[in-house]
Amino acid sequence: MGTIMSDNKQDHGAEITFLPPPNTERWVKSRKLAVIKAIDSGILSDEQACQRYSLTPEELDSWKKALNRHGPGALRTTHLNRYRRAETPKQPHQ
Repeated sequence: MGTIMSDNKQDHGAEITFLPPPNTERWVKSRKLAVIKAIDSGILSDEQACQRYSLTPEELDSWKKALNRHGPGALRTTHLNRYRRAETPKQPHQ
């Protein structure tokens, strides 16, 4: 993983956080969690994360929602798909 520095005043000095490299293509749970933690701590904004990792805002938002609703295990790709299906309202058959 790469590093990024922040000199945000809230951090009480420079804080180093380990983040996945910008060319990441395989998004495992730990990488998603690292990006979300960087956003939560103010090191990255949502916009910066989307730009750095070529993510859509909807994709990033789905990671955050899964984490908030179901915990870190929900960030596994197989779990994200399961939780998305469970949260999608069922359409009545016509």
